[in-house]
This record gives sequence, structure tokens and C-alpha cells, in this order.
Amino acid sequence: MIALIFVFGISIGAFGSILMKIGTSQMGPVEIHSLDQLLGFLLKLLTNFTAMAGMFLYFLAGVTWAYLLTKLDVSYVQPILALTYVATPILAIVLLHENVPLLRWVGILVIIAGVFIVARTSV
Repeated sequence: MIALIFVFGISIGAFGSILMKIGTSQMGPVEIHSLDQLLGFLLKLLTNFTAMAGMFLYFLAGVTWAYLLTKLDVSYVQPILALTYVATPILAIVLLHENVPLLRWVGILVIIAGVFIVARTSV
């Protein structure tokens, strides 16, 4: 059951990132050099349904993280949830048609190796 909760948290975190990217891309270029520009950006952000849906998924991922912390050590939970950094680029390729360079894939492989090592420790 814990494994499914991890998968849920990782998935909604990754989808939250994608929705945030789509939503903020709809807002157009943003410059923040004054309080008025900051408030304008916040208004655009808060009124963009897609960006807000992404933030809601981030919130759910945070709730999932908090639940997992009631069961497991943070030194175990946090590295496992780092798999969000693996799922997000895959979704970005599939859904946003982003190009992920080779060196970024090397970093992603390091994350996978680290998660594998952490997952092999006793909880």
C-alpha cells in the first residue's frame, strides 16, 4: 500500500509541474521589476485555471508527503519522492514535446541510482 502512495505522490507532483508549465506559458512573458508587476503576475497566475490546477496537484503531493512522513523516516521518504524529477521530464517529452539533452539524462540516471540505493535500506 505504501508503494502505491509513493506512486500517487510522484505522479501528481509530476503532473502538477506539467500543468504549471502549460498555465504559465499561457500567461506570456513576465517581467517583475516593481510591486505593480509582481501583483500583476500574481493576478494572472491566480486567475489561470491550468496553473492553479497544477498548484492544487502540488498541494496534494505535499499532503501525500506529509502522510508518508507519519509512517516513515524523512531520510527515506524524500529521496524516494525525488522520482518526481524522473517522471517530470518523461511527461515533458510526451506532453510538451520538450527536448531533454543527454547531460540532463545523465543527472536523471544519477537520481534513479540514488533512489535505488535508498530504497534498499531498511525502513
